Amino acid sequence: MSLQQTVDVLLRLIARNHQADLAVLTTGETRYSHFATTLVVPLDAPEHILLGWRQARALPDLTPSAPLIAALNVVLDVLAKEATVHELLVEATRLQWELADSKIADRISGLFAAGQAEPHIVQQHVFRVLSSIEDSDAASHRIAELKADLQDRKHIAEAKSLLQRKLGLTEGQAYVRLQQASRRSRRPIAEIAREVCAEQNLRGRRIA
Repeated sequence: MSLQQTVDVLLRLIARNHQADLAVLTTGETRYSHFATTLVVPLDAPEHILLGWRQARALPDLTPSAPLIAALNVVLDVLAKEATVHELLVEATRLQWELADSKIADRISGLFAAGQAEPHIVQQHVFRVLSSIEDSDAASHRIAELKADLQDRKHIAEAKSLLQRKLGLTEGQAYVRLQQASRRSRRPIAEIAREVCAEQNLRGRRIA
C-alpha cells in the first residue's frame, strides 16, 4: 500500500518505546499464541495495533506513544481516502472531456446551421476549447518530476546509509556531510548522493 514505509517506521518506534517484540497493524481477533503478553491498541481506522511481548509483563502506559499513534491515525485516514481520490480524479477528467465535447459539437452545429462553418473557424474553435483542458503532456511532466524526486530521495537515503557504515556516523551527521559537500561544490545534494552510491558500487565490483 502507499505510505507503507511510514506505517512501518511508526510501528517500529511504538514497539521500541515499550520494548515490545511485535507491533503490527491487524484487523479482527488475530491471535499470536507464541507471545506471553499482548495488547490491542484501538485506532480510528478499522485496523488496530497489536503489541506483543514474548515474556509475561504488566501492560504499559501508552502515553509516551500518543503522538505516534495520532500520526498513524492520520496516515491510515489518508490511505482510506486514497481510492476515493482516484475515483474523483477519473470522474473529473471524464466530465472535463464531456464538457469539451459538448462545447465543440454545439458550436460547430451552430456555425453549420448559420452557414458559417468555415474550416479555419472550426479549427480555431476546436483548438481553443481543447487548449483549456489539462492535457496529458502536463500530467506526464508532473509524473516525471515526481519520479525524479523519489529517485533522488532513494539515492540520498542510500548515501546516508553508506556514510553511516563507513564512517560510523549517525543519520543526522551523514546528512550534514552530504549538505556540506553540496555547498562546497555548489551542486544539488542528490547529485552528491548519486556519486557516493556510484563510487561504492564501483568499489564493490572491483572487489568482486
